[in-house]
Amino acid sequence: MTNKHRQFHICNCFTTDNIFLEEYKLHVRFVSEQQFRRDYDVVLRRLGCVTDAQFEDVFNKVRTFI
Repeated sequence: MTNKHRQFHICNCFTTDNIFLEEYKLHVRFVSEQQFRRDYDVVLRRLGCVTDAQFEDVFNKVRTFI
């Protein structure tokens, strides 16, 4: 028996904890700029985001999701 009336709920954390960066194939979490830089600077550099300009581009993309 299938449930034809499935519901999907999204909490506010979905927009901060589930941001996918397609170009780096990476899910990230965003709480603040400081947290994002601390948690993802090294990871993103290893994935090819090596210049400050590239990191700023990524950061600006992430901010559009919040």
